[in-house]
Amino acid sequence: MSEEYGSRGEQGDAERDDGPIEFDRLFSCLSTARRRYALYCIVETPATALSTTELVNELAALERRVSDEIPPRDEIELSLRHTHLPKLSSAGVIDYDPERSVVSYCGGRRADRWLARTMDAELDRPMD
Repeated sequence: MSEEYGSRGEQGDAERDDGPIEFDRLFSCLSTARRRYALYCIVETPATALSTTELVNELAALERRVSDEIPPRDEIELSLRHTHLPKLSSAGVIDYDPERSVVSYCGGRRADRWLARTMDAELDRPMD
């Protein structure tokens, strides 16, 4: 597992070491399953950014695998665009451009560590 998903970004490790994100904001981001799953999909992509359409597809597959339910894609897309992506963006965990419908991870080391722990525990496997 790489402990530094933020290494895809432009900032150096020293600048990102503690990360700008506060614990309350980070834990608020991780408190909702759909936000956690969205983050898992974003950090696991080999690309530096995902379109929201790609994220919806990845998230639907993950939710189906975890819960054995088939979530409606339009529900996933609406909740991402109007609730979860703006919250993750305002917390400083992702960069979200709603006009271009593109999202990328920028959480830093603190977020990396907690995200890796939750993913490992929740999905019962370590992140790559």
